[in-house]
Amino acid sequence: MSVEKLSDAIGMFSDRILQEADALRGRKRANKAAIRFVAIAACVAVVVLTGVAYLSRDVELPVEPIEPEVTEEPIIVDEPVIEEEEPITEDVIEPDTTPTYEDDSVWDGNYEVMPEVSVSEGGDSNYAFIETTYIEGIGNIPGVFSDYIGWEATKEWLDEYKSTNLVYTSVAESANLYSFILYFDIPDEDVWEMLRSLQLGLTDGELTDEEIELILSRDNEAIAAYFAADTTIVKGENIYSLYWIYCHSIEDYIAEGITQEDIAEILPKFDEVYLNNAARQAITAKLTDYINGDY
Repeated sequence: MSVEKLSDAIGMFSDRILQEADALRGRKRANKAAIRFVAIAACVAVVVLTGVAYLSRDVELPVEPIEPEVTEEPIIVDEPVIEEEEPITEDVIEPDTTPTYEDDSVWDGNYEVMPEVSVSEGGDSNYAFIETTYIEGIGNIPGVFSDYIGWEATKEWLDEYKSTNLVYTSVAESANLYSFILYFDIPDEDVWEMLRSLQLGLTDGELTDEEIELILSRDNEAIAAYFAADTTIVKGENIYSLYWIYCHSIEDYIAEGITQEDIAEILPKFDEVYLNNAARQAITAKLTDYINGDY
């Protein structure tokens, strides 16, 4: 039954009840209890019919979507198995790192006059051979020191005392930071201030407090032993580079107190430097003869 039809029925029923009530009031025999009963019946009828109408209305219930069942196990699709090819490996040939000088020079058998060596070939290995005497720390003159003395004075000193001149071997004379301080008589407090600026990273390079104290101790032998490069021979306060060894004779070795054991220890270092064929043959023969006593 539609809501409209129920509404009409309720209206008709209500009118009928009211008519009955009016009729009862018109009769003398009617009492108050009867009238009250008719009124209550009318109200109950209205309530009942209203509830029926409410329940009879079209109600649209929500429909929950039905999800398809999903199996827990995944569907496995067979795929062709592709076998990976093993990479083709080739034997790696390690390069020979021994510096060589491609030339056809041949040593004449006389090491009293050593073959000339190139000062412009070989890069770092050439520098290690000709220039290196000291470890990093005192091997170079920091800019703060050359600024303190002045570049012109620094250059004149360097030209005179650089180790490649092969004149000075003492750590207190051949060009280094320690001999620079001694030569120009720089006060200790100024040395401390400039070397501390290196520690603070204000300029390139750095020395520890202990190394600064060693420099200011003026102990030549201790300074030489500590700051000499591992490609040198140290005798007291004197330091002999590979270049010095190359250029000097066996008689010079003996005069400076350089022993056969010292030469045997330094000989492998020449394998690391850049020499032409004649130079390498000459230095190898000279040092081997001295080690074996054949001179």
